Amino acid sequence: MADADGDGVPDGCDECPNSANDDSDGDGVCDDVDICPGEDDLSDLDGDGVPDGCDDCPNSATGDSDGDGICDDADSCPGSDDLVDNDGDGVPDGCDLCPGADDDEDIDEDGIPDGCDDTIDDQDDEEVADLFEINQLYPNPTTGLLQLVFSVELEGTVMIYDVYGRIVQYAPVKGQKYFSLMANDLADGTYLVVVHSDKGQQMASRRFVKITR
Repeated sequence: MADADGDGVPDGCDECPNSANDDSDGDGVCDDVDICPGEDDLSDLDGDGVPDGCDDCPNSATGDSDGDGICDDADSCPGSDDLVDNDGDGVPDGCDLCPGADDDEDIDEDGIPDGCDDTIDDQDDEEVADLFEINQLYPNPTTGLLQLVFSVELEGTVMIYDVYGRIVQYAPVKGQKYFSLMANDLADGTYLVVVHSDKGQQMASRRFVKITR
């Protein structure tokens, strides 16, 4: 009587004729051909031929294709090492838009991180310019003292132009919202007040009239 595995069951009636322990983990696969002993050989979520119980990446058929220790289904930077992030911004170097700076910091929201954005200052000026106004300019006409009220605080310069486009007076603005200047020395006539940012961008303008008492 043939009994290849010596388990006392004739081969003709033995479901696992080559395995004395038959199917010890009960997964329907005889131990002698069991790929993953102790686990269910028939459970293979990613269909890669490796049972889930012995699969380092049970949800990824390609496993860890870039060898960074992160399974492809959870890999934030495919093709590069997810664990290398020299600037500590949470973006692996291989997918970092701006190495050495935080990719999440983008004040002007143009898609270029601030650390690598050459035009951020100009764009910021444009945003401020959109918000900036000379809310009040008084008294108008004025005999000398001129008061200006801005919509927001500003670092920049106030310039006064005559009708010929010549700068006849200017004064620095240092983080102020309320600003005053003396126009006593100006001849009677119409003038234009122009406010510039500290980077030279024109922000707003208003006309006023100078008169003598």
